[in-house]
Amino acid sequence: MGNIRNTNNVFKVVVAVILLVPLLIAAPAQAASWSGNVVLSDPRPSATSVGYTLSITAGATTTANAVKCVIIEYDTSADGTGGIPTGLSGLATSTLSGTFTSANALSTFTRDATSAAVGILKFTHATGGTGSNGTVILSGVTNGSTADTSFFVRYNTYNNTDCTSSAQDSFVVAAIWTNGTVATIRIDPSLSYTINSIAAAGTCNGVTTTDASTSTSLDMRPTLVTNKVSGQRHDVATNATGGYSLYMREAALPTVGTDNIDALTVATYASPTAFSAAGTEAWGFSTNDAALAGGTGNRFTSGGAKWAPITTAVPGDVVADSAAPISGAGGQTQLCFQVGAGTATAAGVYTTTVIYTAAGNF
Repeated sequence: MGNIRNTNNVFKVVVAVILLVPLLIAAPAQAASWSGNVVLSDPRPSATSVGYTLSITAGATTTANAVKCVIIEYDTSADGTGGIPTGLSGLATSTLSGTFTSANALSTFTRDATSAAVGILKFTHATGGTGSNGTVILSGVTNGSTADTSFFVRYNTYNNTDCTSSAQDSFVVAAIWTNGTVATIRIDPSLSYTINSIAAAGTCNGVTTTDASTSTSLDMRPTLVTNKVSGQRHDVATNATGGYSLYMREAALPTVGTDNIDALTVATYASPTAFSAAGTEAWGFSTNDAALAGGTGNRFTSGGAKWAPITTAVPGDVVADSAAPISGAGGQTQLCFQVGAGTATAAGVYTTTVIYTAAGNF
């Protein structure tokens, strides 16, 4: 009986060892855990052609085991039991790229979109490549349609193209689609205008001035042998899309009592001419705007200063302009005035008011 008892004890020990061995073999490999984030190229709900860039900052596979399968899953639950987010699409035609694998790039992996309708994609490569900290980029996705509710992107890698055995890395990241904020920026219309003096012996449209001006007045004293020239510089700036127009007119011809100074004859606004010779009664203006609207742009500047009578019609003739927004010194224009006296010009102090109107073309 003693021998039998010893034999039974040995048999029980052997059986226990046999039962333990399959338990060790069947235990699943523990997948590593990454650190990183997923950034969307466009987080707006229902946006198309969106790229999802997973940046792995730590924990990626660094062993010799090649990554042969990458599974990417979109789900409303972190554990993958919630289902594909509402409105998410484009997975079946999406593409994989990134720097996660060496030897064989992710872009060479074959897409398996069999389960794309439920939010799961598989990418496989028979040889694969060693994983390392880097990026996994899925491009061409159409975002889900629900804003401001988080969803989850699940990543798993395997050292086998069956995408089941030899698990390696895993990562679950929360993301969210959001409409963002609409920024409304309002730029108020602006227009600035100043009149500046030109000193005597200065120049106005290339002509030497004989009499100084102020920002509000002209004081000119022609003689039978000398015409007089004075001018002002007009600075206009505006953010109007069509630029600006500066109009000029006079209240009447320069007048004293019942006498007045005649306007420059023959010349017109559309066809200005050289000014009358000294000794001829005449009154007119010129502008150095070489791209003036209302006719040939350089009609007041080509071949030297040209002159025209001043209109009394409202709002006046355009004497300076720009077809686009203008700022700073770009809107400086010289307006010049010349007067001549003849033998029939009665002595006296002749006056008129020259009226300017600056208008932004908004």
